[in-house]
Amino acid sequence: MIHKYTKIKLNKQKKYTIYYLIEIVIIISLFIGLYPILSVKSADMTAIKNDLEKNLDLDSINIGNKKTLKNIYYINVNSIEDFVSYAPKSNMDVEEILILKLKKDENMSEIKAKVNKRLEKQRESFKNYSPEKYKIIEDAILEEEGQYLIFIISENSSSIYKIIKDNFK
Repeated sequence: MIHKYTKIKLNKQKKYTIYYLIEIVIIISLFIGLYPILSVKSADMTAIKNDLEKNLDLDSINIGNKKTLKNIYYINVNSIEDFVSYAPKSNMDVEEILILKLKKDENMSEIKAKVNKRLEKQRESFKNYSPEKYKIIEDAILEEEGQYLIFIISENSSSIYKIIKDNFK
């Protein structure tokens, strides 16, 4: 009697082992299949800058620097790994572009709130002053892409956004 019981137990154990192996193979296959979708995208900031300069009218905007980040957006440069910035030449212009690559341990929501505060300030400034420029501000883009933050105020914001997104791999 004991011999039969052991034999049946071994057959069930082999059966469960096969089920577990099949489950493991399915899970591994899912991870391999979903890797391209779930992988963190990155971009070459120099390539973005070059592509933007080819397509932008640089007469109405200044190329930003670390001082621009601090004065306009109140962003600490130590929290940024790399950035591309174009700011309006005068207070009468609204065109601005900002692409930030944050350091891995930085808080995206805090930086995004600072940029959003700039957007709100621009809205308030142009709301009654210039309706056509206010419309441009209303169509602004503020998006996160992994550890990147993209901010665009422009008449051609969708085409500029496409140029930037094409550089993400």
